[in-house]
Amino acid sequence: MLDPPSTDTTSEDRARAAGISDSVQEVIRRLSQRIHFDTADWYWRDEGSGHLPVLRTAMLAATAVEATWRTKAGGQETALLKPYGVVWKAGEWHMIAARATGGPARFRLNLVDRLVPTDLTFTYPEDFSVRDWWTQTMEDYGKGDVRVVLDVSAGARDEMLRLSLKSTSQVHEHDNGSLTIVLFVDRWEWLIPLVSSYGPDVIVTEPEGLRAAIASQLRRTLAVYDTAMPPGPAPPTACRTTTPA
Repeated sequence: MLDPPSTDTTSEDRARAAGISDSVQEVIRRLSQRIHFDTADWYWRDEGSGHLPVLRTAMLAATAVEATWRTKAGGQETALLKPYGVVWKAGEWHMIAARATGGPARFRLNLVDRLVPTDLTFTYPEDFSVRDWWTQTMEDYGKGDVRVVLDVSAGARDEMLRLSLKSTSQVHEHDNGSLTIVLFVDRWEWLIPLVSSYGPDVIVTEPEGLRAAIASQLRRTLAVYDTAMPPGPAPPTACRTTTPA
């Protein structure tokens, strides 16, 4: 949010437009010199930060934006949005915004193809907290009545305990350092790659459908690795590396 100014405007211009005093501008200037927020995640490309300059001004000045984004069905949707805040989560930026009517929702910025400012102002809800709204939304997301039981070995204990569990989840510790984790989810399909990545250190004991799906995936993976690898083309000359003598 402290990006350098663009070529057609200065940070002072944007601050004045947002009603920020000179003293606060100086604080922001000092912070921008002393704090670097690296938004590039280890495993994901940061594809949404290009919209941050527009969002920054819109949020501070309480002006609406017109957004066009890709939907899950593969189409596009355009709407006038009131931006309440932004959240960085798991390698992606999310805009928290509300339509002309209705409550706030989250929009992944890497799915937003167009975001343009408008001159329309809105009244920011004084009792709204982006942090509180996001925390509650993440707590509600994925919760359900499907019971999943995981047996976790001592070797995977610490890493599994770092996962963000829901308030309905249960963790039972055993004397040998292992764990039994009980989850209540709306669907278990998303657990297949997570559990599979731990190999024999995390075992599903129920439901049987999830056990069967993971076993099937592991068998397919093993079959691929058991097949002899055909010789591939040699890498380009520019990519070859040599070991110094």
